[in-house]
Amino acid sequence: MLKNMTRDTFWVVEQLPGKAAPLGITAKDMTSVLNTSGYWASYNRPYFPNVYNLSGIHDMWKKYGDFYSYKNYSRARIFARDEGKVEDLASMKRLMRYNNYTKDPFSLIPNCSRTNSSFDDEETAPSVCKPPYSAMLSIAARGDLNPTGNDTFYGPLYRSVGHVDSAATDAKIATWSGMMKGNGTYTAHVICGPTTDGLPPFSWKNDIFDPMPPTFGLPKVYNFSFVVMTTVLPSPSKGSLWSRTGIIAIVAALVVGTIAVVLMRPRKDSEEDDALPEETEGLVDPIE
Repeated sequence: MLKNMTRDTFWVVEQLPGKAAPLGITAKDMTSVLNTSGYWASYNRPYFPNVYNLSGIHDMWKKYGDFYSYKNYSRARIFARDEGKVEDLASMKRLMRYNNYTKDPFSLIPNCSRTNSSFDDEETAPSVCKPPYSAMLSIAARGDLNPTGNDTFYGPLYRSVGHVDSAATDAKIATWSGMMKGNGTYTAHVICGPTTDGLPPFSWKNDIFDPMPPTFGLPKVYNFSFVVMTTVLPSPSKGSLWSRTGIIAIVAALVVGTIAVVLMRPRKDSEEDDALPEETEGLVDPIE
């Protein structure tokens, strides 16, 4: 774990539109947190207390519980548990596409018995949802995999954890080694479509959602693997601090899911930016 990054190495900025400064934009040097924890991650939940409170998320937390918590939200707890397993590019990809919702205890739906409008009072509401877990409560969400149902089945959070037209639609990963080649070439590892991490590939079906979104021009089945994309730009200075430290930074972004920055020392026996076997194909065989 890195503990020697100097101040002002890593800043976090959160913006709350419509609020006057300094509440509209909150920025702070978070290098010390990154030095201590070894990673920084965001889960579509504000980190800074003023943004968290003024945005109304704190009120939602008081009403619905840890689904609206920055630290105790399902994705946050899964990432805190598993980020230490990231050793190279391959393991980072596995984490960003992770969804084992039927077995992961952090994918259990909270608050099934709270403010369930289908019951006269809280005491008669079910204490366990049916099903008890949600494919939305994982790193790479898959709302299409949840059975249809209202708050009788999913509790007061059913619009967020039930059968919804929402998912982690892709993942993008860049390594610092891939940005420090010195020839102006930058690489990113990109995958399109919801995760197939032990799950059936996402497929557009006529009755999958109500109402159905427009699908013209879209692939019917999303069963792609990571591909390497390359961009040529002016390279960072070879005399910079980052070029001298030998530190690898893996930056990953997950749409409708997680944005994470993970920093680690390079492993001598691995080439982080080499294409993995599946990336040479760009498409994997469908799951029968």
